[in-house]
Amino acid sequence: MSRKPVTRSLPPLADATPGFRGFPPECNRTEALADVLRRLARDVRGKTPRPFYAVREVATHFRMSPSVVGRVYQRLSAEGLLTRIRASMTLVTARSAQARIPVRGVVGLPIWLPGFVGMRHWQQFFVHLEERLRHHHYLGDFIFTRGVETANTDYLDNLLAHEIDTLFWLLPLPQYRDLLWQLADHGIHVHVLTDRSMDFPGRQFSLTVERALRQGFTAWRQQGVSRVVVVRPASPTAPQTSKASALTHAGLPWQDATVPATGHREFVRRLADSPAVGIILDDDLLCQMLFYHAPQEMMELARKCRMLVSQSLSIPFAGPPDVGVDTVTHDWPDMARRIADELALGANPAQVEPVIFHGQWRPQVPVNDLGFSTIWASRHRHSQG
Repeated sequence: MSRKPVTRSLPPLADATPGFRGFPPECNRTEALADVLRRLARDVRGKTPRPFYAVREVATHFRMSPSVVGRVYQRLSAEGLLTRIRASMTLVTARSAQARIPVRGVVGLPIWLPGFVGMRHWQQFFVHLEERLRHHHYLGDFIFTRGVETANTDYLDNLLAHEIDTLFWLLPLPQYRDLLWQLADHGIHVHVLTDRSMDFPGRQFSLTVERALRQGFTAWRQQGVSRVVVVRPASPTAPQTSKASALTHAGLPWQDATVPATGHREFVRRLADSPAVGIILDDDLLCQMLFYHAPQEMMELARKCRMLVSQSLSIPFAGPPDVGVDTVTHDWPDMARRIADELALGANPAQVEPVIFHGQWRPQVPVNDLGFSTIWASRHRHSQG
């Protein structure tokens, strides 16, 4: 028995995309096709589902392979715009009069509160991640922690009480490994963004800076830096193997310097007395603390020495315009988008390629360009207005 023909009430693609002559060669054709079909689907949505364009029709019109079109349809289906009926048709989903955003799942987002408060790139990442998850009809559940809760045996129950379907953890410490495996054993889909080589469960996205550090430290050596001081917090921290490896690759000897509990200004002055030195602030919150407690001394140190700092200082003042520091940056909004998109598609971690986000070395960035306090900046703009 032949299949009943599908009756479509949509305008022909030639009429729906007037003037289309092909995508520019420099653009990502898959992304461009997704944008066009997303717009078309939203334009024709009504109170009831209706058949959408056939895959082969779209492939012919846009001169792309059916397999690429199929992947775009899968993405739009994950976004809730299309519903694919196997071996039959693709429907544009109806506009719901009862729920504006049908929630497809709840994603738990444990966030270390001091890091979120102190580092702008964390704030930027989580804001974009939540927005992109909402775009896919997933609810992002922020679960703030100060770190001490994770040592409590009840913390697993506290996480499970949020009734999450999926969990995403940014830069989990090694001591969280067993907790993540326990969550996976409870049927929760675990995703992590990590800068460590560890046996975490679920989907892993890797954050690496070694390639950028090798480039930067080699430039240091060529520009006259003969040795490096790695400034560490007083409390023990995990060794920064990527920095040690990059320094060795560049042929730069280094020594550690531990920040004392008091006397920060004198400590920074002593660092500035050594010539031909590169300074590495080996901890993001340590970097913030030194700029806060010894601002003038840190500016003078940056003027005398090459200094590697966190990519978002958030210092509560404006520095001299001629003071520059080195940093390694990542495109945090893009990472958030890619992670949320893959999470929404629900790919099997064993069947997808590993995703590695490489950092970029940025030399001699003016301190003010890295961003000082948001509160200070808003007040400054107000006073100038």
